[in-house]
Amino acid sequence: MDRTLTERCSRCEVLPRSVISEGRLYLWFPLGHSLNKGFHTLRLSGHEPQLLEDGQCLLVALDEATKRDFAITLAATLTSKELKETRVLLMAGDAPPGLSDFRRVTSLQQFMTLSQSGWLLEMISTNRITSYFQPIVYAQDTSHIFAQEALLRGIEEDGSLVFQTEF
Repeated sequence: MDRTLTERCSRCEVLPRSVISEGRLYLWFPLGHSLNKGFHTLRLSGHEPQLLEDGQCLLVALDEATKRDFAITLAATLTSKELKETRVLLMAGDAPPGLSDFRRVTSLQQFMTLSQSGWLLEMISTNRITSYFQPIVYAQDTSHIFAQEALLRGIEEDGSLVFQTEF
């Protein structure tokens, strides 16, 4: 049998790692005017960005409390294209990034999405997801089922359901 059919990819069926809760975020913007927008917006919102020596990278200290505000602030300022093309790297501690850290560089858009999805990753990794099938009936005759709608719901640690309105 062909080995490629029996071996599993190390990335398949693996949840992404959640983003570390605090550290220093390096941001590389695609264009100079994007960098200027990011710098001024972050400074006005109290994040105190540092322009690094090369003039191409901003450095921002983030913690769990400021990460959400940071994401909202930049999402309101940058275009969707700028969010996709801006590259970021979050480093824990004070050490500068090393060569092996650059494999973790991602887009600002992906970083923001993953930063806000920790609760969902935790539910999936602990198997706290359930499904329900809700019948869709004919309006003229509600005793006849036309189809089923599949609904996924998260389960809180106390066993209660998480409804769509809660996230």
